[in-house]
Amino acid sequence: MDIGILPEFRNPTQWATPIEQVYREGIEKAVLAERLGFDHFWTSEHHFAVDSWSPSLLTILAAAAARTTRIRLGTFIIILPFHQPWRVAEDAAAVDMISGGRLDLGVGPGWDLNEFESLGVPIKQRRPRMHEGLEALRRLFTEERVTTAASTTDSTT
Repeated sequence: MDIGILPEFRNPTQWATPIEQVYREGIEKAVLAERLGFDHFWTSEHHFAVDSWSPSLLTILAAAAARTTRIRLGTFIIILPFHQPWRVAEDAAAVDMISGGRLDLGVGPGWDLNEFESLGVPIKQRRPRMHEGLEALRRLFTEERVTTAASTTDSTT
């Protein structure tokens, strides 16, 4: 049996501390979890939350990867409709290389209406965007060359 932790990188108003401290302590939890013999360390994505929930999971996991050697690192979840699949694939591959192959990439469609409205993504598009993103990720991780409309954008604009 594998055992893991999913610490929340949150900063509730009633116990607010400097956000830098929240992130430092979160990374320390990964180090401690590894030392205690846990098998997994997971992170969860949210945006614009009052309690400053973590919006950038792969950055957090890259920092955890630099401080650990064995524990598996995972996203629970990256809200795929908010991201370009090529960027998720590139960043995930970088974290996987930094960690020595310890990344578990979890993606999902999201659910928080406030996040969708704030980011200008229609919530009714969450499932189609999720499926489109999954297909793009599959191709990006399995095919040697992938051309998409997003990857051919004029870089001079």
